[in-house]
Amino acid sequence: MNDRELILKALTYYKPGKTKTESLLADLLSKCSDKAFVNNFCCGIIRSLPAVDIVTAKISGAGEKKTSPQLWTVLRCGVFDIIYRPKQEIYAAVNEWVKLAGGKKQRGFANAVLRTVIRNISSRSVESPLRADFLPVSGAAGCLFKQDIFSSPDKEPAEYLSQVYSLPCWLVAGWLKNFGWEKACAVCRASNRKPGLYLRPNKTLTTPEKLLELLREEGAAAYRKGDIIALEKAGRPVEKLPGFEEGLFCVQDITAFEAGLLINPSPGQRILDLCSAPGTKSSHLAELMQGQGEVISTDINPARLEKARENKQRLRLDNITVLDYEQAFQYAADRQIDAVLLDVPCSNSGVLSKRLDMRYRLRPEGIKQLNSQQYDIIKTVLTRLPAVKKLFYSTCSVEKSENYGILHKLLCELDRGAIRRTKLTLPSDVSFGRDGGYIAEFTL
Repeated sequence: MNDRELILKALTYYKPGKTKTESLLADLLSKCSDKAFVNNFCCGIIRSLPAVDIVTAKISGAGEKKTSPQLWTVLRCGVFDIIYRPKQEIYAAVNEWVKLAGGKKQRGFANAVLRTVIRNISSRSVESPLRADFLPVSGAAGCLFKQDIFSSPDKEPAEYLSQVYSLPCWLVAGWLKNFGWEKACAVCRASNRKPGLYLRPNKTLTTPEKLLELLREEGAAAYRKGDIIALEKAGRPVEKLPGFEEGLFCVQDITAFEAGLLINPSPGQRILDLCSAPGTKSSHLAELMQGQGEVISTDINPARLEKARENKQRLRLDNITVLDYEQAFQYAADRQIDAVLLDVPCSNSGVLSKRLDMRYRLRPEGIKQLNSQQYDIIKTVLTRLPAVKKLFYSTCSVEKSENYGILHKLLCELDRGAIRRTKLTLPSDVSFGRDGGYIAEFTL
């Protein structure tokens, strides 16, 4: 099978929100010849399936229920190639997908549909204000059609943004309410970007300058952003980069990195990281403490906690103590704890560009269940470790109910304590891009 045949086979039975994308990609990448093409194509089309389906159905009249799974997937792939890969020669791309449609009748149908889509496009790549005949693809540039395809952004802003960015309408409506039009549009764009990769140098073993030099010597395209390294092109898996096995760096987005800086632990302190897996924030705190003091790292999920143990060993951070969940509470109860970090389970709405399946799994009722879980985690700490006076609460969500809403509820119930500092970071596609997230300091 060639790469397009492999993609077609994998995507034909892809079910949004049900198929595990990581497993799908791992299987594909083990078989294909051009890993970069296959990975970028599959990630791109999975992010944009609803928009692709709207365009296909609106222009051609074809529908998923009216065609076989294989034929519909051919149409999806062809439309995606036409719209989201404007640098590709348009008819060559169409012909490659048409060949895979099946018999003569199916090939004829696919060819007719895809050429109808092409005829209804004014420009595959043009900058335009958001409007009903425009599908944004990258930044302000996108595909301009000869007819209205989507809802009116003026009359139905949430519906429009939901359609063109392939995001749940209720989620977008919340962003519009909380952030306004401009910021909500920016969050939507960032949620569909190809995510950048940041490396945090392990300052107990190296410096940003030395790590950058090492990476460049091995052919990686990288540059510094303060104390963190932005990796534009690695040419290999992260695990194969120079310095990985030696523990010289850890993969961490700049937003999560800045959360550690806000916590700013001092050498000699003892910090409990209660939801630590896979241990990225624990290791950053341990590095900031210059190898002194102690970070107690635990997680309720034993399998994920094993990743924290592996990270500790690889990064050679002896001031991290990795303990099972119950063991960690018992250990902490007998010691002075200067602060507790609660990086709680959340909706991941600030990292949708990375969590490809999440946009299809999110439900309003799921957010409410998370809210209960998040609040219960805080109450568990306050009940079992009553001597604790400082909490840092963080998520990779931008939802108000998961962030300020949880702490406000806590304040009202306790009738004591204070929210000292908060930082909400919205995801961004500017420059190298960044994740969204929230962190707050709560004192008792």
